[in-house]
Amino acid sequence: REEIFQPGEINGMKIEYLRTYQVAEWIMEKREDFIIIDVRTITEFNTYHIPSAQNIAIFKNNLETISANQTIILYSINNE
Repeated sequence: REEIFQPGEINGMKIEYLRTYQVAEWIMEKREDFIIIDVRTITEFNTYHIPSAQNIAIFKNNLETISANQTIILYSINNE
């Protein structure tokens, strides 16, 4: 699989990969220090999405809602 971003830092932001089970644990723990962004189309998002996820098309208008200490999780399907 070709990686778009390598783990490390970009412009002072830490980049890392999370496994599905890690994100699932965070959701079940009801952690509030992360936000999940679905980067698929709005049609795909409306068909199915991770609980608590926001679609990028809607979220990009609310960037000011991100706290500096929040982890941002981006996801798609099939490594797209």
